[in-house]
Amino acid sequence: MPIKNQVIKTPAEWILKLRDTPLFRDIPEDQLIEISKYTAVTQYGSEEIIFREGDVGEQIVFQLDGRSLLFLGNVEKPTVLTEGKPGDCFGEMAVIDQQPRSASLKTIEPTHFLTIDRLNFEQLIMGGHSRFSINLMKFLSQRIRQTDILLIEMLQKKNSTLEETLALLKKTQNELLQKERLSTLGRMASMIVHDLKSPLTSVSTLGYVLSHQDLSNEQRINYGKLLNEEITRLVEMIEEILLFAKDQSNLHLKPTDVSQLLKRLRDAMERSTQGWDVQWNITDDVKADLHLDSDRIYRALANLCKNSWEALKAAQTQLPQIDVDVHETEESLEFSVRDNGPGIPEEIHDSLFDAFVTSGKPQGTGLGLAIVKKVVNDHRGLIECKSSPENGTTFKISIPKIIPLSS
Repeated sequence: MPIKNQVIKTPAEWILKLRDTPLFRDIPEDQLIEISKYTAVTQYGSEEIIFREGDVGEQIVFQLDGRSLLFLGNVEKPTVLTEGKPGDCFGEMAVIDQQPRSASLKTIEPTHFLTIDRLNFEQLIMGGHSRFSINLMKFLSQRIRQTDILLIEMLQKKNSTLEETLALLKKTQNELLQKERLSTLGRMASMIVHDLKSPLTSVSTLGYVLSHQDLSNEQRINYGKLLNEEITRLVEMIEEILLFAKDQSNLHLKPTDVSQLLKRLRDAMERSTQGWDVQWNITDDVKADLHLDSDRIYRALANLCKNSWEALKAAQTQLPQIDVDVHETEESLEFSVRDNGPGIPEEIHDSLFDAFVTSGKPQGTGLGLAIVKKVVNDHRGLIECKSSPENGTTFKISIPKIIPLSS
């Protein structure tokens, strides 16, 4: 059980035990006894707090015997600074600069401390005890050096811990990236095999029919058209896969006639939807040529139009309509692709531009919108999508007229 603090009235015999410590070294015995009049000796039990971090510094304490612990933080989980031993001095800085204490001190076992309160300490300094004052300056200089060394060691230890943690984080990150690459590769391989199987089967079947069956010219022409469509679809899918896999961001900027680009888009879309009653409205008010990577912009718009058409077809939308509009503002070129289809399912809206995300279309790689977003990002542009069952789906793309050279 802790011994209750008790002040011993005659500290002279105790202060003589400190004559070999830095503060009292080389001070004659008679002067030590004189100095002892400014001090008191207090006995503490085990695990008692002498002072706490943040307390006002009211006294300096000298450990006379026993063991103590100087620490930061709370008692339950302390950060130990040092273990005190007989002759050690604590709390002098808080008394001198009258600032809150920077650490806590507690006993480990029953211990005596000689204490000098702030007023008596000031009287000692101003009372002509020159040897004590010189010793104090030496002691403070040594303490500051020791504190610097301790802080440097603590910082080096923490830095070493941080470096180890950083190395572990990098290793974990690389492992996660590798797993993600393998996972992506697996998903990609699975979807490629699945999606290419259908057109390859069609090509194989049509090739067999054309080479082994007695066909009329009309039948041969029709089967030839079907074969060409399947090959075209196969080529487009392979192009999408290659575009995604290469992950190229270098733009080939050149003056682009937007009207000609849209004419090329209209011709391609009308050919691909020939035989289906869909209304294409493609308009622009762009007067001057603009510097774009026209092939990649065309591919992005074609992907958006293809997605719209496939959604309209799958939903069997009455009076299907796709509007493509391009206009320019003072700083940017604004594209929009709008359809009157059923809208995009809400559950995939947030991941719409991720690779391999699809809304259940029977064909495609799931890379179309990921490629569109990449084209827009490489042009330092923005893309957004608004979709609802009532109003269909609208994609809006904004491309700056002046694209940084770093692109």
